[in-house]
Order: sequence, then structure tokens, then C-alpha cells
Amino acid sequence: MSKAKKTKRLTSRSTATELEELRSISAQLNRIESRIDAIHPASVKSGTIAGAVAGGMSGGLVYAAIEIIKTILKV
Repeated sequence: MSKAKKTKRLTSRSTATELEELRSISAQLNRIESRIDAIHPASVKSGTIAGAVAGGMSGGLVYAAIEIIKTILKV
């Protein structure tokens, strides 16, 4: 038992409309990609700076804690 296949015929008007919509979507994606390419270097730089600051602060906290413990224990 096979199911009968229903086919749709696309008119030239609907095909043209669909193609225009696809072109519009493609243009939007191209704009998004160019924005991402422009933002990427700045985000890498910001991430590097944030990581360095966080590492420096946590290292300083650990050093300060060790010095406080040394002072308390008079080592």
C-alpha cells in the first residue's frame, strides 16, 4: 500500500517572492558575519586583559593570605 504523493506547483510569482526572501536572509547573514569579524579582535583583547587582571588579583590574594598566616604563626 503506497501513499499517493501530493505535489504543489509553484507559480513564478511565489518562486520570485521566495527567492527574494532568501536573498534578504542571505544579506542579513552577511551583515552579521561582518559584524562578528569586526568584534572578534576586540573581544579577544578584552578577554586577555580580564584574564590577566583576574590572575594577578587571585595571586595577590593568595600571597597576602600566606603572609598573614606566616605573621600569625611567626614563622
